[in-house]
Amino acid sequence: MRKIKSFISVLLSLIIVSVFATSLVSSATTPASKTIGTVMHPQIESYYCGVASLQSVLINENSRSSKTPIVKASYLGIISNQRTIASFIKGYGGYDVDQYHQTPWYTYGNPSDGNTNPPCKTLNALTDNNWDIAGRNTGKGDFTIPNIQKYIMNSINKGHCVMANGQTGYYNNKGQFVRNITYNAYIGSKKVTYPNTTGHWVVVKGYENSGKTLIIVDPAANSSALNSSWKVLTNSTYKVNINEFYDFIGNGSHGIVYHK
Repeated sequence: MRKIKSFISVLLSLIIVSVFATSLVSSATTPASKTIGTVMHPQIESYYCGVASLQSVLINENSRSSKTPIVKASYLGIISNQRTIASFIKGYGGYDVDQYHQTPWYTYGNPSDGNTNPPCKTLNALTDNNWDIAGRNTGKGDFTIPNIQKYIMNSINKGHCVMANGQTGYYNNKGQFVRNITYNAYIGSKKVTYPNTTGHWVVVKGYENSGKTLIIVDPAANSSALNSSWKVLTNSTYKVNINEFYDFIGNGSHGIVYHK
């Protein structure tokens, strides 16, 4: 009997040590905050937010190539031109941005995977074919705040930015206009406010507070292609909380493009 009790005691001790060690490894491999040093060039056309956002992601992939060759060699050095990015979306993503004046969340059927998402298809063609989408209407059942946090944090921790497509504002059931992604966003002490409700692409380049705060880079900032109502965006980088970000990508059934 004593041997059994001793065995159980040892077993429980091993389990406790194992759980503690796993917790330590988890906390060590998932930092509470991380930021990628990518850049965002202002969109050169009023409808180029998706093009400029994809450019930002590709610039980051290009910068990683010295350590891990990601972007295919034939495209290195030419991704600084947004017209070139638009041609990539047309050739690899199957969508003519310049003809239709937008970069859509998906192009046909149901947005079940990256094959219907032009930026995701383009990234998979030009890089390591390991990009996917998460959105409200993908049918995967994974569109929750914890999952979006996880996808973003995992992608960022591996050195990959995340593209996000959403609706900047909407009218609630009381007829009141509600802004989401910029509701509590600030550049320094200046509040960021989009001028109206519109579809928009941005890039997540980092997170803080274990994913509860996201660091956004926005192609609308300082863009000469947009009207004066956008001039509040004097800096491409700002922070939003995960709930407002989730509202941004969830309203209108959009989502994120992330590295798996």
